[in-house]
Amino acid sequence: MQSGQRSFLAAVTLLGLLVSPTFVSAKNLVLGTSSPGGSYFLMGGGLSTAITRDIKGITLSTRTTAGSTTNMRMLSQENGGLDLGLANLGAVYNAVTATGKFKGKKPATNLRALMSLTISPIHFVSLAKDNIKLFSDLKGKRVSLAKAGSGTSANADLILRAAGVRSSVKAQFLGFSEAGNALRDGNIDAFAVASAVPVPVVSALAATRKIRLISLTQNELKTLMGKNPAFAPYTIKAKDYGDGVVNDAQSYGVPSTVMAQASVPEETIYKIVKYVYTEKTRKFMKTVYKSWNPKPGMSAFKNAGVKMHPGALRAYKELGLK
Repeated sequence: MQSGQRSFLAAVTLLGLLVSPTFVSAKNLVLGTSSPGGSYFLMGGGLSTAITRDIKGITLSTRTTAGSTTNMRMLSQENGGLDLGLANLGAVYNAVTATGKFKGKKPATNLRALMSLTISPIHFVSLAKDNIKLFSDLKGKRVSLAKAGSGTSANADLILRAAGVRSSVKAQFLGFSEAGNALRDGNIDAFAVASAVPVPVVSALAATRKIRLISLTQNELKTLMGKNPAFAPYTIKAKDYGDGVVNDAQSYGVPSTVMAQASVPEETIYKIVKYVYTEKTRKFMKTVYKSWNPKPGMSAFKNAGVKMHPGALRAYKELGLK
């Protein structure tokens, strides 16, 4: 065989390895996070750093996205650009049942759960001086619903519809940090962010401005609880943000999750899950995000009709966790 032919065959063989789903999934994983200013952005960055540093043979990189809904849309596609994704359980439920923002789509059958994280309540934030206390006060106001394709945007839309003001607000679709800056500078009247407490952008804003969290009425909350089995009432406490937040607020929360494609090898997910529950990882992730608190969440996933990844099940069996 001539040297040119040998080189060509070698190149083809290497290319086959690189595009092989098992090779890509086992060695070079991509995790979908969120826009800067959200907890997924921080948690995803921390996981990427720790896993790549400490698990031999696995490189985890992050991809900044709009958030939960986009992550589930990308993850549900065979070549969507993600191997793992952070998402609230409400968005996961919508993806596997073809409801909500996934209505009209085929149910996602290739999503598998790794773990549940902290509860992510939806915050609607305004400046205290504007005296916006209820969602009915947002009529005609400039409101950022977060980036289109995010879980926050989907939940914000539901809330404004439940309050009967969706058609009257002047909606904008800003990233979390961008929305915080816009509210601080007086360019919008309120913004939504759904993320684990304390939400970085809310903490940052509360350090320089007095802010108010908009509260749901009991009727609005009752309406929203019927929209998704993953929703649960949640009271956001002002004390979690210090003196900059002037009130507690009635909202609802959804568990954050780590999801993966079913095609990611069992051994790879097993190693990741076992590693996440080590004391070393817990301590490191607490420095990245102080509310870090992973749990198996099996009952919540089961109630939402979401399957666990076999690698995660194997890890939890060894860890004695349910």
